Amino acid sequence: MNIKTLLKGYLFIPLICLQLLTGCKNTKSIASINQEPEKINAFTIVGASEIKVGSVAYFEVINNTNSPITIYSPWLKRIEKFENNSWRKVKIISCPCGADCNAPPKTLTLNPSEKHKYDWNLKEGWCGKQLQNGIPETIENNSEIGLYRISIDYGTEKDKKTIIKEFKIIK
Repeated sequence: MNIKTLLKGYLFIPLICLQLLTGCKNTKSIASINQEPEKINAFTIVGASEIKVGSVAYFEVINNTNSPITIYSPWLKRIEKFENNSWRKVKIISCPCGADCNAPPKTLTLNPSEKHKYDWNLKEGWCGKQLQNGIPETIENNSEIGLYRISIDYGTEKDKKTIIKEFKIIK
């Protein structure tokens, strides 16, 4: 083996390594690689991004796929407020204090293009002390100005996903 052959071999290996490290560039965004186009907008929440104090927040979830999607806890309004650098669950009464309400369905199936609507009166509420009539007091406060979000779980039992929409309550 002569010196030229050895040099070619020693130069060839580093050149290949250099090409592998710098020569391949990804031109697609991460979202387009990891998500099929249909799944990027498969399930959406539509609603105002700013809601005035004293009004009602309306949200609509839409199935934009070609197959049914299951929503988990479809009548539960999972709303949180951003405070002190973390999300705090907003207390929302789903059944009047002291009432014997039936449990709502655990799931709702949305067929393609179907919608499910949510509304929220921008009030936090909870049940307080029991009154003389035996029914707990209903306590309600107007929500404060700030950043909020609504979260909805959907998918299949084995592959649950959460979609979130942020919004602001303003004066």
